[in-house]
Order: sequence, then C-alpha cells, then structure tokens
Amino acid sequence: SPHISAYLEAQMGECGSIPPHISSYLEAQIDSPAVATSARACFFLQATGEPALAAVYPLTNFVDTEGVALLRGRAVVLSEERSGALVEVTLPAVSSGGGVIDRAGASKVHQTGYGDPSGGVEGVTYSPEEDAFYFLKEKAPSLVLRMDRQPPNAKRTLATVTSVGDVAGISHVPGAGPGTDGDRLLVISDKSKQVLLMRPDGTLVGPPLALSVPSKSKPEGISILPLDAGPVCFLTFSEPAILQKYCGPE
Repeated sequence: SPHISAYLEAQMGECGSIPPHISSYLEAQIDSPAVATSARACFFLQATGEPALAAVYPLTNFVDTEGVALLRGRAVVLSEERSGALVEVTLPAVSSGGGVIDRAGASKVHQTGYGDPSGGVEGVTYSPEEDAFYFLKEKAPSLVLRMDRQPPNAKRTLATVTSVGDVAGISHVPGAGPGTDGDRLLVISDKSKQVLLMRPDGTLVGPPLALSVPSKSKPEGISILPLDAGPVCFLTFSEPAILQKYCGPE
C-alpha cells in the first residue's frame, strides 16, 4: 500500500493542480460553521501509477483547522488556530472511500492555551520517540513549543522567533542516532518566506534558508521526506498552489 511521504498539508481555498511528481493524493473538504470560508485539506501520498482520488473525509464542527500530522496507523492530529487545540482523530480506512469525521468523536483534544486572542496555533508535528507534539504559536510573539501527548500534557516554550516574522508550519526530523540528540525541527515562515532549522531545545542550526517563491506567495506547510538513502529532502507548500522540494547535498 502507499506510504505517507511525510507530507500532510492543509490550505484555505482550492487545492490547486496535483504536482507532477506526486503520483497519488487524498483530498478532503472541511466545512466548519465557525469558519466563513471552507477549508480544503490536501493529503499527498507517495505511490506508483496514475493519480487517483482514494477517499474523502468531510470534517464537521472543527474550529479553523491549520495543520495536520501523522501519529500512527490512520491516527492523525489536527491543529485549530482559533481554539488553540490539538485534536486527535482516526481516519476511516481508505477502502471504505472515506467518511465524515466529527470533532465530537475525537479520541483526544489537547488544549494548548494559545488560541485567539493569544496568537493562534498554526502548524503541528509529532515525535513518536518522545510521544510529544511540537507546535507553533503564530504571532505576538511567534513561539515554538513542545507538549507531552500524555497527561498532564506538560509543555514548554523552546524558542521565541523574532528573526523571520510569523511562523506557519513545522516538521519533525528524526535523528540518525539513538534517542533524540540528533533530532531537528524545520520551521517555515509565511512572512519572511524562510525556513529555520533548529534543535528540539530551540537552538538554531545555521542561517535561515530563503525559499525560491514569488513575492505574493505565502509559505504555509513544510514536511521532511522519508530519510531513505541519499540527500535529506523536504517539501514546502505555498499558497495559492506551489509545492516545492528542497534537498541537501548528496
């Protein structure tokens, strides 16, 4: 079966065309009565063969969804900007063709305390080794935070981001060695159009990377690709419909 290529991204409005190097995809319509504009979540999967719609998961009663990350199996976590919650749900099997997912049926709802008017929660990523979430508070000020998935959901601020403006997306990069000493976080800024690389303690690693996107675009999502043999690569998504792949040296 197709394996998730570590890219799960949500955007407001239309999903746009399917990028030529993505060979299959899953797209879901999100309709929330609390949001004037419906959001559409595009889940891109890496597989072989021609593009095909695998399943549709309409989401109901969610509050301004912004980010999504894979937990395990069909379990995912969605971040809500205005409520500040991280909401765990399980996707119905793709073989079923999808199915409505209502927020009331969420397996867990983690309150971060950073909903509006406290700045809003944007991207979220998950570290299975730590069983912990890393997530972003968008602005005033922009923060990178960590929260344990298990009660009492201890959380701490890792970094206050002042150099790149608002932050939008985050991706966990597992290290090659034991434990989490080699882990890194990729953070993307929609305002400066840059990517930051940092350690899990919030320490920056090297200078920011400037993205090659048009001036009117808005970078929103980022995700590391599977760490197979070869260079480290990640995908970025910029509104309205720009999906790019960046790779380090061989």
